Amino acid sequence: MPVDGVYKIVSKTPVGDQPAKLTLKTDGTALSGTSEEPLSGVTTFNGGTVDGDTFAFSMSPMSPYGELALELTGRVDGDLISGDVMSMFGPATFSGTRI
Repeated sequence: MPVDGVYKIVSKTPVGDQPAKLTLKTDGTALSGTSEEPLSGVTTFNGGTVDGDTFAFSMSPMSPYGELALELTGRVDGDLISGDVMSMFGPATFSGTRI
């Protein structure tokens, strides 16, 4: 199944669980999309990559701590999504489902 879709995810971070709505859009092996989070609103990203069911992208949402650089890698398996996030707070994981 393609990576494209809208997902309800929860990131397990050092500062607590962070819910978000993640929208992924592919164009060949290029990835773009948005992340919508309660604290930072909507963040748009592009320049990501897709290889089969795996993906990687970076984004910089605004947070109560200022701009937060995030590096995400993940995998889609059917309607399930999961992966890793690296930030200034350290590593975290995320998981969710296609909606």
